[in-house]
Amino acid sequence: MSVGISDLNIFRLGASTYKPHPLHSGSRDWLESNCYIDVYIEMLHALEMEVYACLSFCISSTFEGDQWTFFKPPLAELRSLYGLEINELTLWRPLLDHVVEQSSRQCIVIPELDSGKFSAPHRRT
Repeated sequence: MSVGISDLNIFRLGASTYKPHPLHSGSRDWLESNCYIDVYIEMLHALEMEVYACLSFCISSTFEGDQWTFFKPPLAELRSLYGLEINELTLWRPLLDHVVEQSSRQCIVIPELDSGKFSAPHRRT
């Protein structure tokens, strides 16, 4: 099973009506987040899939002397749990060209951008 844009019903999603997953509610105790995981939580939630099923990797993170291992769900688990085929693509044309191409192939496009250059500053807690 492969999941694409048509499965997301993207045209029914809207900023004014979308309700974030409870893991992102304002009442949570731990406000810090991991942008990589946050994207998957909300994508799975929008696809009406069980988010908690992919979070078992959280207990396997280890300390590597001066830092924790990179905290993200293994792509193989996303494939076996949800049928999601995740591919990291090399951008060699303007981003919009890639979005149009991948969308026409019914692929969900989640670009990773240099946060220091392209996004608003995060509020520190």
